[in-house]
Amino acid sequence: MEKSTRKPNSTNLQTAPLVSLKGYYTSLSTAERRVADVIMSSPSEVVQASITELARLSEVGVGTVGRLCMKLGYSGFPALKLALAADVNETSHGAVGFLEYGDSFEAIISKTTQVAVQNLQDTEPLLDPEHLEHAASAIKRASFITVYALSSTDHAIALLLYVRLLQLGIPCRLFTYNDDHLLHRQAPIRNEMVVVISHSDDGGHLEKSMGMIASQGAHILLLTTLFQHPLTEVSHMTLTAATRSTGTVVEDSGMVVGLHLLVEVLYSALAVGATSKGEKRNEDKLPVIGRRRLNQLRVATTRLPTTMDPHQHPTIANGRIYPMVFSTLINRDWTGSDMRLVPGLASNWYRLDEHTLDITLRNDVYWHDGKQLTVEDVIYTFERIQSGEAQLKVAHSGYWSIENIERVDEFRLRMVTSDPDPFLEMRLASHHVAYILPAHHVESVGADAFAKGNVVGTGPYKLISWQDQDYMVFEANESFFEGSPAAETVVVYQEPDVDKRTSGLLNGHFDLLTDVPPNQIEAINQNNGYYLTSELVGLNYELLYNMQAPPLDRREIRQALSIAIDRQQIIDDIFLGFAVHPRGSQIPGEHYYEPYRNKLQFDPEAARQLLVQGGYNGETIRFAANSPDYYILNRAMVEAIARMWQAVGVQVEIEYFLPLETRNALVKQGNMTHHVMETSIGSYNDMHQRIIGKWGKESDFQRVGFWSAESAQRYNKLVDDLLATRDSVVRQRVYKNLLDELEYEVPGTPILIPELIY
Repeated sequence: MEKSTRKPNSTNLQTAPLVSLKGYYTSLSTAERRVADVIMSSPSEVVQASITELARLSEVGVGTVGRLCMKLGYSGFPALKLALAADVNETSHGAVGFLEYGDSFEAIISKTTQVAVQNLQDTEPLLDPEHLEHAASAIKRASFITVYALSSTDHAIALLLYVRLLQLGIPCRLFTYNDDHLLHRQAPIRNEMVVVISHSDDGGHLEKSMGMIASQGAHILLLTTLFQHPLTEVSHMTLTAATRSTGTVVEDSGMVVGLHLLVEVLYSALAVGATSKGEKRNEDKLPVIGRRRLNQLRVATTRLPTTMDPHQHPTIANGRIYPMVFSTLINRDWTGSDMRLVPGLASNWYRLDEHTLDITLRNDVYWHDGKQLTVEDVIYTFERIQSGEAQLKVAHSGYWSIENIERVDEFRLRMVTSDPDPFLEMRLASHHVAYILPAHHVESVGADAFAKGNVVGTGPYKLISWQDQDYMVFEANESFFEGSPAAETVVVYQEPDVDKRTSGLLNGHFDLLTDVPPNQIEAINQNNGYYLTSELVGLNYELLYNMQAPPLDRREIRQALSIAIDRQQIIDDIFLGFAVHPRGSQIPGEHYYEPYRNKLQFDPEAARQLLVQGGYNGETIRFAANSPDYYILNRAMVEAIARMWQAVGVQVEIEYFLPLETRNALVKQGNMTHHVMETSIGSYNDMHQRIIGKWGKESDFQRVGFWSAESAQRYNKLVDDLLATRDSVVRQRVYKNLLDELEYEVPGTPILIPELIY
């Protein structure tokens, strides 16, 4: 019997886009979820909107809207709008309304009933008789049924199925706790059927367990409300229910109705002995179908790393490669809406007090040379980071407040900070300075050889060849602790020329491109067999101002330069909508993000007045730009900004730095005499890197004297307030004050949040 992973067909999807959005929601990216949220909250208004208007409302690029449409099965936004209009009319969505505090009993009865009926009606077309027959047949053949509930919301449905099976005389048991799930994988019963109930994406941690159970002969049936559940790939069969929420006040009340229907349909089919109208089906064992393994993946990117020592330079080019080779103690769930912290090399961690973090390492992690990861490797790494060695440019001691790291036992260690540090766990997940290094290997080959590529790590790939700035070859680490990598080898080529990258893809020399400029989309789309995707990245393109270099030592001049920039024009004309207009120095999706904060304004007349107030006298503003197209469309963006400044009467001179390291060296040495520099500032979910790492007292910006002393003192006091508290309300207030301070003093100014295209 073939594996049946139920995915609604295109007809079903296009008649119920609101159902599709709920079903695919947890598999969407953070940016796509923001679009989905706007559509689900105001579907009637979205029907009247343009793609640009929806992108701006969702604070994403237009590419994200297009990508979401494709994921839902539509050719584009117009097709989605047509289906959405039909869905709104058919279900009278606007008349149902969400449950709200203070609703009358009459309103509660009406709204809850309508949502329940709606979910039942939406679920019916998702049920394929063939898939239902497969599931019922497998249950009949099984020697025993084990029912899993993955969350408290799923318990009621799991209990209902358990009771229904008992009523039919089918031997079964119910597991509702993670510990039971983990113990069960050690000894499944021969020819057992495991039925997993899950309305959310919480099952990812069970993927390996389910695969192990299946390999021992058990069959797996998944009942879910998600069209792309993490367990779909390891399940033999999936039955999917629709869900439309009753709102955030009583969100779960609308989630279980469709799952309830799945259970009752299964029960009814088993009770009446339903038979197929077609030919007798093959009752052989259901196979587990895994993903296809690639022999080689060829990637073209703009730049290769300048060093393989991850504690030296946190550039975009380096950051693309390091996660292939190295690992951090803690990771982030980059695919989730909250980017929550998840285990990495550490299996778990917990706070003993506000100064002390207890960390337990996994016991199944091995370096690429076969040696096991040890507590001593972690201690060595952080002693190295805090050593103050000159070549460790980004890992200076001021970044960390670690006072002591001690070994507790073979796989446990304890970190003690000198001050209360609510950001410690977030920094341990940083893909800039928190990679763990092998003490035995670094000491054996030496730091210089390590930086030049003689590296071993714990990541999914081993570096086996590095040809200067031409290409790098990586081989799969088959003992990787998170599972076998998707490709046997990965070759990463450096090709800074945009046209050559695109032609290389179209001529079959590359399989994947990074950093596709929007103006190349049309050329790629004209060829069949190529798939474009984009993602809003967690960083701002920003300008840094040298506050010590006249005339930028005057606040009014810096404010004038900021409001003279027409960011939306840059986004629309240069980036073709594949970027977001920032609301200050923050990024959508972060904790404490202020969605109603004003976007950075464009007011050329006010800019002229501020130039007069600041005493601007025609001085030339020297712009130290990155090497052309270090960022996507870098030169076009820089030259557009220069023209906008010239339009309000500012004299501008642009100097491009190639290689970029030349400019960085001047900054580190404090010899930078330019007025303006480019940078990108990443998101760490709780603002640490941007608020403290980029602007704080230990940042290059302050250490080399770019920030005036009086302003820096006021800013640093706010940072100290932020570091001193774990109270969420207090931190949110201080965060707002820091954003206000950055907009008032203007040590720099955000330009846009890019959406990178692949």
